[in-house]
Amino acid sequence: ELDLNNLSEKFVRKNKKKYPAIVNYLDTSAWTGKAFIPLYLREISSKVYYRRHPQKEKEYRDGIKMVGFNQYIDEQGLSALIDKMFQSIDIYDNNIDVLTQKFVSPISSLATSTYKYYITDTLDLGGSKVIKLAFLPLNPTALAFDGELYVVADSSYAVKKVRLQITKSTNLNFVDGLEIEQEFDHYDNAAWMLSVDRITIDFKFKLFGTNNSNGLYGKRTVSYEDFIFNQEQDGKIFRGVNDVIEDKEAREKSEEFWAEARHMELTASEAGIYQMVKEVKDLPTFKKFMNIANLVLFGYRKIGPIDLGPVSTFYSFSEIEGLRTRLGFKTNDDFSKKVQFETYGAYGFKDEKWKYALIGTYFFSKSPRHGIEL
Repeated sequence: ELDLNNLSEKFVRKNKKKYPAIVNYLDTSAWTGKAFIPLYLREISSKVYYRRHPQKEKEYRDGIKMVGFNQYIDEQGLSALIDKMFQSIDIYDNNIDVLTQKFVSPISSLATSTYKYYITDTLDLGGSKVIKLAFLPLNPTALAFDGELYVVADSSYAVKKVRLQITKSTNLNFVDGLEIEQEFDHYDNAAWMLSVDRITIDFKFKLFGTNNSNGLYGKRTVSYEDFIFNQEQDGKIFRGVNDVIEDKEAREKSEEFWAEARHMELTASEAGIYQMVKEVKDLPTFKKFMNIANLVLFGYRKIGPIDLGPVSTFYSFSEIEGLRTRLGFKTNDDFSKKVQFETYGAYGFKDEKWKYALIGTYFFSKSPRHGIEL
C-alpha cells in the first residue's frame, strides 16, 4: 500500500466540501500520528513451493488485484520498484539489507558488539511464554536498529516476535522512518515459521513552493498460512527460469475469490480505496504532488509515450569530465509493452567529449520481466 501522508489541517479544510472522500477515508498512523490517505493498493494471492535438494523456490500467483495512480507511472515499473524496496528480510542473517544499506541484525554473531540489551518483561504471547528484550545501538551513528525481541523462554530461544525501527540518526535518502515487524508460529511441533511480515517506510520530501514536508507511506504486509511439510511435489512445478509464475486469469478474480483468499480483513481505509482514488485523482494538489513524487522516487517525468530522465543524471561532476550534463529518455508502456527503447546524450565540459547510447529491449514475459537487450 502507498499513502499520501502528513496532510495538514488546512489541506483537509480546503478540500473536505468539494472532495468528501478526503474526510471519509482520511486515517491517522498509530506509528507516527500523521494523517494519511491511501493512494495505491496491490493484493497478491500465491502458493509457494520450496525444494531443499536441489534448492529451488517457485511462487505461483493465482490472484492479483490493484488500484491506484497508474496514470502517472507504468504499472510494471511500480510493481518492480515496490518488490525491490520491500524485499523480505531474515533476522537470522548477520546483516539485513534495507533499501541501499546493510544493518546489523540484533541476533547476529556480532550483535553484542553492536547493541545493548535490557530485559523488560516476561509474558504469554500466542500461547508461548516469552522474554521481552529491548535493544539499542551502542553507537547512535551505526547502521543498527532499536526495537524489541520476544524470545521463547525454553531451550530453543526461538524468536516469537521482533520489531525493528531505524534511529533518528540513520541516514537513508528521503526516508524519515522505517519499521519492520515479524511474527513466528510453531508448526508440526518441529519448525518455527514466519507467519506475519510487516514493513512500513515513511518517505518524506518537500513540495516545491511550499513550507510543508509531505511524503508517502509505503506499507507491505505478508501473511503466511497453510504450511505443508515433507510432501514430494511433481518436478514440473520447479521447471523454467521464472521464479514467479502468474496465472493467466489472476487479474480477473471475483470478489468472492478475494473474500476467501484474504487471511485478514482489509481496514476501512484499504477497503474504500477503490472508490476514493477516483475522487482524489482530480485534486490539483494531488496531481502536483504525484508529478514531484514520480521524479523523486522513480527519477522520470512521464510525457505521453516516453519518460524523461532520470533526473539525478541531468548534471554531475568528476575529475575527468568536470561538469557533466546529460539528457535522456525511455519509452513506456503507452508506446509498447513488449519493446522498450532508451537513449541519452551527455557532454563533459572538461574533457570536451560527447557520450551517447541507444538501447533496445524486447520483453519475453510480463511478470516478472525477462527480456533481451541490445
